[in-house]
Parts: sequence; C-alpha cells; structure tokens
Amino acid sequence: MKQYILAVPNFSDGRRQEVIDAIAGELKDREGVTLVSVEPEHDFN
Repeated sequence: MKQYILAVPNFSDGRRQEVIDAIAGELKDREGVTLVSVEPEHDFN
C-alpha cells in the first residue's frame, strides 16, 4: 500500500520563482518522493 503525505508549506519568498524552483528541486531529487504540484499563491506572499 502506498502512503501519502500532504504538505502545504508557506515560504516568505513565495513570489520569487527561483526560490520556489530551488525548494521544489530538493524534493524532486529525492528517491521515493513524488512532487505532485507546486502552486505559488501570490495573494498570500
């Protein structure tokens, strides 16, 4: 059975795409981890 973890982090640099890409890149390179989506929300950052 697969297990899922939902994480909704909030980073104060959420408007800077290079920061978002760097954070997402760390997750994408992890064995056994699937990053489903990245959705920056400019209204909150």
